[in-house]
Amino acid sequence: MYNDEKTNCDTRFKIRGAQAANQEVVILWLKPADVNRYYDMRTQTLIQLNELTEFSDGFYWDQKLWFQLLKTILAQNPKSIGVSVFFGDSIGKLELNRKETEVFMDPRIFWASQANSFDQIITPRLAKTDLSNVGQYEVYRDEDGFVRKIVPAWIESPHLTEKMTGLHFPEDSVSHLINFR
Repeated sequence: MYNDEKTNCDTRFKIRGAQAANQEVVILWLKPADVNRYYDMRTQTLIQLNELTEFSDGFYWDQKLWFQLLKTILAQNPKSIGVSVFFGDSIGKLELNRKETEVFMDPRIFWASQANSFDQIITPRLAKTDLSNVGQYEVYRDEDGFVRKIVPAWIESPHLTEKMTGLHFPEDSVSHLINFR
């Protein structure tokens, strides 16, 4: 998160001084470069074919890897886990065994959804039928590229942060500034 604060967020992170860390929140920040090490052979071959290749979120789906990762995190008994990578149709058909179903459908795990151009929800492959484990995840950058606010979802799915925290954005607000105390 330190690097993200320095490169993607507003200067106020740099000038606000030391902040007390909340020991109840852990952010596991995986950058594409971190995941690429795992997929080294796949990515190197594709990159050699086309240096401008961009990978969809589905490229990073590996059922065994995500199962182990989430199982390990769940063993620490977190209140909630938010997966901000959208795993939609591009991951193909899922066939889960009993243990994988228990982990991937754990009520503490929330999966990112997306909105199409008509503001209709596009659900991830691991969405429950009642959408109780799905939250819209959009991060909007200001014109200068920095993230300063969070915008509530305009679609029928609450924002991923609302799902994870159990809190709800005020309905009378267009956006919420972040990281101010």
